Amino acid sequence: MKKTFKYGLFSILCFVISLSISKADTCSYKEQSRLNKEASNINIKYELVDNLKNAPKDQGYITNDYYYLQVLLSNLSEDLMVVVTNDYDNKQVTYNYADVVDDIISFKINTYSKVIKYNFTIYSTSATCNKKLLTKHLTIPKFNTYYNTGLCLKIPEYKYCQRFLTTTMSDEKIAEKINEEYKVYIQNKKEEKKENSIWKNLIIGIGILVLIGGLVLGGYVVYKKYISKKEFQKKLKNFWQKLSQEIKKVFDKGGNNEKK
Repeated sequence: MKKTFKYGLFSILCFVISLSISKADTCSYKEQSRLNKEASNINIKYELVDNLKNAPKDQGYITNDYYYLQVLLSNLSEDLMVVVTNDYDNKQVTYNYADVVDDIISFKINTYSKVIKYNFTIYSTSATCNKKLLTKHLTIPKFNTYYNTGLCLKIPEYKYCQRFLTTTMSDEKIAEKINEEYKVYIQNKKEEKKENSIWKNLIIGIGILVLIGGLVLGGYVVYKKYISKKEFQKKLKNFWQKLSQEIKKVFDKGGNNEKK
C-alpha cells in the first residue's frame, strides 16, 4: 500500500514538472526576441495640453482642467501590458491593449508643483511567454512659478526661468538662483555699456583725426597748387582791383543821381 502511494505521488510530481518544462520550452528564442522588440518599440513621452482659450469666460473654472501635462504611451501590442507606478502617490495602474485608442494610451498629470518619476514595467501576456520584459522610465517636470514673470522677463534663457523644471529645489531656492543670475545680468549689461561707450568715443576720436588730417592735407594741396604760384597771385590781385573799380563806379553813379 505504501509502495503504491509513493509511486502515485512520484507520478504526480513528474507530471507537474513535465508541464512546467513543457511550458518553458514553448517560449522559444524567436518568440522571446519578438516580444522584446515589441516592448522596446513602445514609445512613452509627455506633452502640454493648453486649452485655456476654450475655458468658460463667464464663470470660474479649474485651470488644471484646461492647462496640464499628460503622458502618452504608443505602440502597445496585443501581447503586452504595462504596469505604471510613480514616486508621488505610489499608485499602480495597469494598461493593456484594450485601453488603446488610435494607437495611444494617455493619462493626465494632476499636480503642478512636483517632479514625478514614473516607471513603466512591460510584461508579456502571451500564453507561451508570460513574463516581465523590461522597464522604462519617464520624469515629469513641474511647472515653474516664475516662468515669464518678474526678473525672468529680463533673463528668459536662464535655466530656472523655463516653463518646466526638473529640479527638486523649493520655490524659495529657485528665486534665490534667479536673483543671483539677474545680478550677473545687470553687471554684464554695465560692462557692455561701458565697453560700447569706449568704442564709440574711440570711433569719434578717429573720425575727428581723419577730418583734421583731411583738412590739413587739402590745405596743403591748395597751397601747393594755387597760392604758391605767382600767376595765380597776379590774377587774384587783378580780380580784386577790377572788383574795387566796379564798386566805386556804382557808388559814384549813386552820388551823381542824388545831386540831380
